[in-house]
Amino acid sequence: MNIKMWFVKKVGLHAMAPRWLKVICLQITMSEIEREINAVFAKVDLSKITKEQRDSLNAQITKMNLARGKGMKA
Repeated sequence: MNIKMWFVKKVGLHAMAPRWLKVICLQITMSEIEREINAVFAKVDLSKITKEQRDSLNAQITKMNLARGKGMKA
């Protein structure tokens, strides 16, 4: 774990940290997760994924985007 994520973990989980600081820590964590997922998908050969796997993956991505507030609610 790098220094930035160590700091985010310590501050973001601390009981006495203000809410606005916890929100910033959560946003940093979410952007780190997004960066890692994008790096994984950059290496994936999409021609080997079946339609069912693609639909399942799209459903999970939609669910994550809605949780982050970046998706459109139907």
